Amino acid sequence: MTSESTIRLKFWGTRGSIPCPGPDTVRYGGNTTCFEVTCGERRIIIDAGTGIRLLGKKIMLEEGNFLNADLFFTHTHMDHIQGLPFFAPLYNPESDVRLHAGHLGDQKYDLLGIVGTMLMKDPVFPVPSALIEKACSLMIIPAVKFLIWETELLSKPVN
Repeated sequence: MTSESTIRLKFWGTRGSIPCPGPDTVRYGGNTTCFEVTCGERRIIIDAGTGIRLLGKKIMLEEGNFLNADLFFTHTHMDHIQGLPFFAPLYNPESDVRLHAGHLGDQKYDLLGIVGTMLMKDPVFPVPSALIEKACSLMIIPAVKFLIWETELLSKPVN
């Protein structure tokens, strides 16, 4: 992690729609969207595209696979959620990951339901979503202001 006053931004994935890692995408990366913002021991993750797998690997190897963080979804298109089942810290029931999906606030969608019935359901995926539910809590907050790190954020539908 970084010092208490240094804010650090790391791009774990920047591609849209289709992950395409390889020699042609080395400069900007080939994984789909995932950003990490850290300040001291605090961590925010933005989106869970395929780049989140590499972040999870780092947390697993360097931090004992324990995560206390807020994960914000800009929206829930497949390229922004498809890495979630491969994010190792979610399989540690001691982790505390707060999922924020403000764009779903007024709609009848359930993010954990989407994960459990589409991303992590047999025969599509061999591991049941129940294994990550102990580490996750879902925060569906409609377009409102809220505080995180003593900073006011606005969650608002944009897509």
